[in-house]
Amino acid sequence: MKRALSSVLGFLSLLTHILAADPADAAIKNAVETDRLRESARSGLPSGAVDPGQPKRGGVYTPPAGSPERVALMDTLRPTISATLRQPVIFVVDHLRVQGDWAFFHGKPRRPNGGKIDYAKTKYREEFKAGMFEDIVYALFQRADRGWRVVTWGIGNTDVPWGGFWKEYRAPKAIFDYADP
Repeated sequence: MKRALSSVLGFLSLLTHILAADPADAAIKNAVETDRLRESARSGLPSGAVDPGQPKRGGVYTPPAGSPERVALMDTLRPTISATLRQPVIFVVDHLRVQGDWAFFHGKPRRPNGGKIDYAKTKYREEFKAGMFEDIVYALFQRADRGWRVVTWGIGNTDVPWGGFWKEYRAPKAIFDYADP
């Protein structure tokens, strides 16, 4: 729970900076930094570092909830989805697999309190109202020198657009829960 709160507070701090919100929100920034330092101390790893207990680069695995790697992946995607939805988000992970320098995620965006996203406040309101929009987010990540980067992402798809990503992006087929033959 504390780790999820830490991620949420980190996002809120970023959003505050982006939107140039009230400077009184500096307390949130301090709380985020304190939580990240506590998390690093508990894990023995720098914030955002990859857990050396994970399988070596060739193995396929799911980073555990709250692990530095999982937090780093979700924190990499969060600003894009929050800006798109124009509201802060956390993620409910339905699928997250990592192999080598690639990761694939799909899940549900949620408000920081765990509630559903209010799509009526988004550019997707008409599609959602018409039933042509699913409550899903997906992202393909690639590890770079400075951490993870989002290669491609989507929201609201009613189909499975990632079926051919293993071919298109030359990502490992094993990280996807569905892959075209």
